[in-house]
Amino acid sequence: MLLGEGERPRASGMQPAAAQATNGLVIDLRHATAQLWASSADAIKAACGPHVPTGLVDEIDVLAWLTADALDRPLLHPNDTNVVGKRIAAQAASRVEKKLQVEAESTRKAVGKARAAAAKKPELLPKVAAAEATGDKARAVLLEKPYDAQLPATTVGGKRPASHWRRREVDETCAKTAKLVDAATTSVKLTAAASARAWRLGGKVLKLPASSCHATRQKAHAAYEAATAHHQVALNDMDAAVAAAHEAMVASSEAMVASSEARYAAEAAEAVDAESEGEEVWEWDEFSVGEIREEVNSMIIAVSMQVAGFADCAGCAMLAFRRADHLAAYEDESLQDQYSSDHLGCREFLDLWDRSRPFEDTGIEGRHMASASGLRRPSDCAERCARCAGSADGNHWLTLAGKREVIRAFQAGERARTVVSEQREWLFFGLGADPRPAT
Repeated sequence: MLLGEGERPRASGMQPAAAQATNGLVIDLRHATAQLWASSADAIKAACGPHVPTGLVDEIDVLAWLTADALDRPLLHPNDTNVVGKRIAAQAASRVEKKLQVEAESTRKAVGKARAAAAKKPELLPKVAAAEATGDKARAVLLEKPYDAQLPATTVGGKRPASHWRRREVDETCAKTAKLVDAATTSVKLTAAASARAWRLGGKVLKLPASSCHATRQKAHAAYEAATAHHQVALNDMDAAVAAAHEAMVASSEAMVASSEARYAAEAAEAVDAESEGEEVWEWDEFSVGEIREEVNSMIIAVSMQVAGFADCAGCAMLAFRRADHLAAYEDESLQDQYSSDHLGCREFLDLWDRSRPFEDTGIEGRHMASASGLRRPSDCAERCARCAGSADGNHWLTLAGKREVIRAFQAGERARTVVSEQREWLFFGLGADPRPAT
């Protein structure tokens, strides 16, 4: 399994040692691994090292491989052996063996007590055997207790996706945060108890009768001062625990945000790959720097729209944004000039013009995004991405918040057009400047 020619490690092919892991099996595997590593460490490193990604193998890896093989499970991927091996070693060395030592000490005391009683009264001699039998039974129950090894069903050749490691990192961070929050909560309770005790002892000192002797007063004062010092220590511990919990919560939140952004970016990239599947492959040198920048910006905006809750799919958002950009490029240029003429500008127009851009980060007008989103003319609507093309909701890829944002920008743009039209009428009929203040 670990030594010999060819790729190592590999399954031994032997019958499983047990149907499920128990404390006794964990102890046996731990001792067998220790003996094997003590006698053949260099040979195992030479045989297995070249076939693992890091090139490094230690006793913990061997323990994980032997455990999986003994339970007739697939060999673990090298990325999992360290975590699984440490968990099994901790179960064997830190938990089970300590419990066995406690049981042995308890049995020794019971047997010694029974023998002492039998030495005085021979008729109590059967109790010695009973005490020994009780100890053996308790040991057997502990060793036969099932243990969940939590072995992942991943073979040696399997490769975990990046999303798995991001999710595991987030899970570990959240678990650490939960422990620190529990510790902070416990510290707050202990501080409250210490404060109550100090307050109570202080009250007793104040209520001492004037006739109390010096020794009584001195004892009461000493108890109060000790309680006050204990309360201060508990208060300091609480501050440290709360600060650690707060930092962990911030780190957990940042990890979840980073994981979500990475997942959305990966989904957008997959949507792009699916959309371009079967199409002609373009070389990067056929695009200008500006065109490449526009392509990248459209991807970033699409992912941002999904992260902000405006879109259900980043791929569909990217296609809609490109369609809106296409519609804006083919609009009548004279109408654009009329719409944004400097001599027709006023404070109200410029404010509406600024608000006619949805999602803040885009330069596309709300009317074009509404058309590309299927809220106006069906012929202008963008297509769905390859993954969502067969969905039952048609072209409605926007969320409710996204639809509201597009409609708001569309209404602001239409109002800006009305302001321009009114200003032109003022100038056309010779009424002078628009009474609305200009910027």
